[in-house]
Amino acid sequence: MNTRNITPITSWSPENGNITVDKLILKDFIHYFFDGGSGWVSYALQDSSTQMEYFAKNMEIPSSTIQQWGASDDIIFEYVANQLNLTIIN
Repeated sequence: MNTRNITPITSWSPENGNITVDKLILKDFIHYFFDGGSGWVSYALQDSSTQMEYFAKNMEIPSSTIQQWGASDDIIFEYVANQLNLTIIN
């Protein structure tokens, strides 16, 4: 699975109450064609101690980011993390 560690954040989930998430997961890339258009990525946040995933959603990735995408998914991770106000850590 395509994951990056993030600075842990505590949030609230209706199903579980207070939770702490510490991983950003990119689950699937959809509708991108490298044709000058945008694309979509599905993502989730994870609590690595329980392996539970939360806040699974899809996010549109703008064409300017898709055009810079190469062999590494780092630019997509950076875009999603920035949009969600998350900090990727090593």
